[in-house]
Amino acid sequence: MEVRNAAEVAEWARVLVRGTGMPAEVEQLFAAAAATAPEFLPVAAREEDRVVAAALSFRDGPVASLCGAATLPTHRGRGAQSALVRLRVQEAVAAGAAWICAEAYRAAPGTRNPSLHYLLRAGFVPLYERPSWVWLPRWSPPPVQEGPRSTRRVGEWSSC
Repeated sequence: MEVRNAAEVAEWARVLVRGTGMPAEVEQLFAAAAATAPEFLPVAAREEDRVVAAALSFRDGPVASLCGAATLPTHRGRGAQSALVRLRVQEAVAAGAAWICAEAYRAAPGTRNPSLHYLLRAGFVPLYERPSWVWLPRWSPPPVQEGPRSTRRVGEWSSC
């Protein structure tokens, strides 16, 4: 379902941020973009009256990008994101998009990336692989992570 009013936008932003593990302070940025920019389409899956999954698409002329999605950990694996991918694709086509794109990382051997799998099931095809870049201010310590999204410090720029 589309997110239509300020209360829904705030709840949608909380789920998107909590579900992805982003810092809470970015909630307001997502909420502001979703509420004020007509190019953004925030959508949500609900259980009763509660948002349990959130997703976002961005449209610019003939291109639509599925550019963010998260499901609360307690509700993962129930098909919410698959439904939201279908909804965003339908909305993009209805708005005249000729191209629809999305990004998902390739899982490390022996692991699984649910985002990649639901995009493939929806008919998306991988076109290429690219590194993700993260800007780190000179004063910040390099992040320490292990796994498919680990970041290593290379001067001021790091590749994930």
